[in-house]
Amino acid sequence: MHNFETMTADLKKLGAIIDAPSSLLSGWGIPKEDGTPYIEIGDDVYLYLSSERGYQIFKKEVSNYDELLYLIFSNITHKMAVNYELRNRNSEEDCRRTIFSKQLELLGTVKAEWRCKREKEIEAILRNAPFED
Repeated sequence: MHNFETMTADLKKLGAIIDAPSSLLSGWGIPKEDGTPYIEIGDDVYLYLSSERGYQIFKKEVSNYDELLYLIFSNITHKMAVNYELRNRNSEEDCRRTIFSKQLELLGTVKAEWRCKREKEIEAILRNAPFED
């Protein structure tokens, strides 16, 4: 199991590839109680958690370090993609087109496998909630 020091170093290294803001790369070991995801490291599992006002919103257990990094970078690149969409808004189309496209670009720059994984997740989202433009 990797510790927070190693994880933080890896986040900074991978984040530099996509010029991720340092504010998105740090603080992953600190619960914020505002719905922001955070990490807990157990003996043989990583916990990707979110809580708000004392209530756990979600909890995902992973034993694979790469899967943990994917979860973190999926969150980071989503935030970056939303900010990108806000600066480049096209009122003629569903904003998710730009968000998803930018997120896939960012994830693919970090790791091609992560882009493929997110593409499948986006396909599932769009089956249930198609674009509206």
